[in-house]
Amino acid sequence: MVKDVQLKIILIFAIIATVLIVGISTYFLVNLRDINNFLLAQNSDIQQVTSKIAETINQGGLLSIYLVFAFLVISIVIAIFVVTKITIPMNRLIDSARKIATGEEVRFGKGKQKK
Repeated sequence: MVKDVQLKIILIFAIIATVLIVGISTYFLVNLRDINNFLLAQNSDIQQVTSKIAETINQGGLLSIYLVFAFLVISIVIAIFVVTKITIPMNRLIDSARKIATGEEVRFGKGKQKK
């Protein structure tokens, strides 16, 4: 069970990272095509081209920062979910198994006892 959950978590991170990388790549490719079309359509000087490229770099940098921030937030949310829903109950189960092995009483739920 644990290995399946770990595999699913790794797959989720891989999918999220792939989507972010594809998004950034697509953004830059579209902007490079726009710059190319801009150059072909107009007889522009080097200053216009330089400003267009600088604008694209700035927008791409901001997009990269936003996507990294989004990835970190998603990672933290998934980590909190894993800790609260999987790791803590599993640790309780391990502690209960140790108590049962030593002959101690184990309480399950609220106020219920099992010998």
